[in-house]
Amino acid sequence: MFMKSKDFFRSVLDLSKSEDLGKVRKILTRFLLKVNKPRIILSTLNKLLNDEMIECSIPVNTMFCIDKCGQIERWMLIHFTLKYTKENFVFMGDPKQLKPYKLIRCANKILNSFYQHYVYNHNYTNITLDISYRFNRDLSTFVSESFYSGSLMCGSGNFNCSGINNNGYYWFSEKHHESIEKSSSLLNRYKTNNVLYFVQMLQNNNIKMFDIEVHCFYTGQQDYLRTKLPKDINVVTVDQCQELKFEYTIVCTTSLKSTTFVDDNNRLCVALSRCKKGMYLILNKPLYIAKIKSFN
Repeated sequence: MFMKSKDFFRSVLDLSKSEDLGKVRKILTRFLLKVNKPRIILSTLNKLLNDEMIECSIPVNTMFCIDKCGQIERWMLIHFTLKYTKENFVFMGDPKQLKPYKLIRCANKILNSFYQHYVYNHNYTNITLDISYRFNRDLSTFVSESFYSGSLMCGSGNFNCSGINNNGYYWFSEKHHESIEKSSSLLNRYKTNNVLYFVQMLQNNNIKMFDIEVHCFYTGQQDYLRTKLPKDINVVTVDQCQELKFEYTIVCTTSLKSTTFVDDNNRLCVALSRCKKGMYLILNKPLYIAKIKSFN
């Protein structure tokens, strides 16, 4: 649910300074009594993850009250809901920032697939992010510094969408490194499954297969993905897709421990600039953390 009051777009910090905090407490109390959830954790999603609460054991009779929903990154929300399958969530802030999903409440029944549930069941046709969607500072720093030499950073640290206004970015974080060897390349089976998952999600959203392009960085990845994906979906290496544009792209990186492929700015710029409507970037979280540390 979203908090509905005259302070609909204000944060908890603002509400705590006003007399309307009592109204918010009453709303939460009524909700807790109704769903029999006696414990509240009130925080931002960023703070919960930074404090490593995601690794803690949280009782099932808990409701997470998430503030500043406009700053929530999709990969965070997925990570959180997959971890806590029986808890409830309340989001406060501007619901437009969560388009196109209009999330109301997460419970164990939807966690078969977070994306697929909201795209398939609600039959949304627009699956790209709003242009006003905000990355947090670390993520925008990672993308701009790694791929665009810092040119996409604005003064506030938010992502500057000028020039790529219609491109939607979804961040998928994962820790698994089960790799197999094929064509002299290390391939990550987990990432391949993620590619298949995004393809299925797009198909469930009535996106035609010939509008989907999968980009990878090595021929070994390309050969392996071609054996797993429908024939109508084009799988190309980054070197093969220069000067081309596609409706939806899925960029699959490598599971190699070396980060040299990220340092090749030209190839990554090509990979990240081929989409017209939506892009899905699959990248190792350890690699993301390593790059962020190198910027600081």
